[in-house]
Amino acid sequence: LYLSKFLVLLFFFLKVRRPPRSTQSRSSAASDVYKRQLVRSIVVNEVDLAYAAGILDGEGSICLTRNRVGRWPSPQVAVASNDRELLEWLRAQFGGSISVKKPRRSTHQISYDWKLTDQNALRFLQLVRPFLRIERKIARADLLLEGYLSVTPRNGRYTVDMAKQKQALIEQFNSLP
Repeated sequence: LYLSKFLVLLFFFLKVRRPPRSTQSRSSAASDVYKRQLVRSIVVNEVDLAYAAGILDGEGSICLTRNRVGRWPSPQVAVASNDRELLEWLRAQFGGSISVKKPRRSTHQISYDWKLTDQNALRFLQLVRPFLRIERKIARADLLLEGYLSVTPRNGRYTVDMAKQKQALIEQFNSLP
């Protein structure tokens, strides 16, 4: 069979889960512990993974971005393009979101950003990593894939030691070209 040509990936998207009645819904513990998740299964062939890696190498970025005030930066993969069809293909294959960037001048075209964040970004990087060719992007992907989850507790509560390790990872990531 052609199973070697396909990879299966579970993407987790946001979906609200209610906390148990014993936890007050307004408490920070409730918001930290009960993360929003939805499971979506996607099959992507190697040609499409190589194509996505080429897009990431050419037009994409791998970064750590602070999504909320007071939170640690989290992984983000983004691709900017004037071609919405390309970004719609990425979204259809890997999920994520597309935002519109308005032109700064009347002579500029509308451009679009496709983004994956958090676990979705890490899963995408795991899939396309074998096909990346740009050393800077490879170094960034490898650092996030090898170190990010080990310094990020699932419940969001950091010990002093874990916070130091996370800060060291962020500084190492930021020092990459």
